[in-house]
Amino acid sequence: MTARTESPDTPGANADAATMSGYDTQEKIRRLERDLETVSSLSRSQSAEIRVLRTRIAQLRASRWRKLGQKLGLAMTLDWERTARR
Repeated sequence: MTARTESPDTPGANADAATMSGYDTQEKIRRLERDLETVSSLSRSQSAEIRVLRTRIAQLRASRWRKLGQKLGLAMTLDWERTARR
């Protein structure tokens, strides 16, 4: 008894390869869509956090009490404040 093997030229082998290829492609698309949604979600949350931090920095820069404290030597002047003034 000899085992029958299908060569790549036979229709059965091509159909199986096409089915597997289509399945792999669909799975890759699902993974990419899921990854895209994850990255989009992270981007939105980081954008919101950036807005909050920028608002806090603007409030800190505008604080008259902080500026007075720095002039009197009661509040530290941070590195980013020194470079922002120049």
